[in-house]
Amino acid sequence: MYGGEEMMSTTFSVVFRSKIKQKEETILVPSFLKKWFSHNQVQLTYGLASRNLTISYFDERENDSPSIYVHKNVQKELALHKKERYQVRVKQGELTIGPYIGLLLGDQPLNYTAAFMKEHYEERMKLQTQLGVRVAAFSIKWVNLEQAKTKALTYCVETKKWKEEVVPIPKIIYRRHLRQEEFHSFKEAIRQKGGTIFNSNRPDKWELHAHFNEDSTLKRVLPKTEKWTKEDQLERWLQEKPKFVLKPILNSQGRGIYMISKLKQGNQYLVYDYAKTDQAIKRKLTKKALIRFFHKRKLRSKDYIIQEWIALKKWESRPFDVRVFLQKETANWQVNGIECRQAQAKQLITNFSKGGRVLPLSDIFGGHTKAMEAEIEQLCIEIADKIESIYRNDHFAELGIDLAFDVKQKRFVLIEVNFRPGYKGLKLFDEDAYYRVAWSPFKYAAKMEGF
Repeated sequence: MYGGEEMMSTTFSVVFRSKIKQKEETILVPSFLKKWFSHNQVQLTYGLASRNLTISYFDERENDSPSIYVHKNVQKELALHKKERYQVRVKQGELTIGPYIGLLLGDQPLNYTAAFMKEHYEERMKLQTQLGVRVAAFSIKWVNLEQAKTKALTYCVETKKWKEEVVPIPKIIYRRHLRQEEFHSFKEAIRQKGGTIFNSNRPDKWELHAHFNEDSTLKRVLPKTEKWTKEDQLERWLQEKPKFVLKPILNSQGRGIYMISKLKQGNQYLVYDYAKTDQAIKRKLTKKALIRFFHKRKLRSKDYIIQEWIALKKWESRPFDVRVFLQKETANWQVNGIECRQAQAKQLITNFSKGGRVLPLSDIFGGHTKAMEAEIEQLCIEIADKIESIYRNDHFAELGIDLAFDVKQKRFVLIEVNFRPGYKGLKLFDEDAYYRVAWSPFKYAAKMEGF
């Protein structure tokens, strides 16, 4: 047991039990906790569900795992399991069970099974043992807002298995998938109920670029970018730029990218087509054939931007960029990991998911990288602070910021900001950073809930 801020609260581990003939509106609490309650009423809260109960006390010596007795109907309503330990925070007449964190999944509920959770989240659940964090993973399609409940996949520390059950909707929700049809109405409903969803917005690449371009500091690190509007724009870029890139506004992991490079043979262009494959399909086209090629693709203005090709620094004759993992554990941003991502041989996309290689900064820039890391950290925190100042009604706690070292400008420039960054590559060379990135969102959520 440990004291809270200025002894205003305390947190302890507890087992919930029930007594025969116990009244449903009562809660039996060990007498050594009596000093924390000034009234005979208490609100028992688990996520967005709560019950107002009348306190009675029973004699029990202070120990590592005291018991609290509630009626079996209350246990069922709050999905409390008899033999499991829970962390409980006592503060101002309220008993809060937690830390209790939601993982908001996407709109494909048939895919979300115990096997899916084991594959994607098992290592993160090691934190549940350390902090007593309880996790409920769910889809909006499973939610009953009226009852403040949802079907969810929950993790049991004792069995180390995921199981499906109906539980209260968590108050603090970590958005893990970024495409949910009903997200905006769900976010507003959670806000009205007093909950918080972090990573609650995914601004598109053009929207962010337009905002950053108005900032005198960030404008210097942006490549020339335009929104794709019509096909004669392509002809102008072909005349002005020997190399440029067409990027989807929302896609990530290198999906849907076209990279165009003018060849020395006069009217010839080489197109690296990543529209549907991990490996580029290379097409050598004349200017006329190139324009016809994109005409057939029917790219729409709402879907694409056209951007200057950054002259990436190379290592071992292959281009690389830098992914910076920016997260919160308190109110402030911190860099929890940095990785260099090197493209495969004869490829241009550096994404780890596309077969890119991941390695530390020191391998490329030598052992003395502290000054460079400080420069990277300062730039990335400026970017994160700018995002928060633009989207004041949203909540961000995790970003993946991709930078390129431009060999012409001899400085880092911004490629893009990711709102659900993949981090598995870190484990290949820095396990400490890997687990920091994996666990920080849960630590942050726990602190938001007061644990």
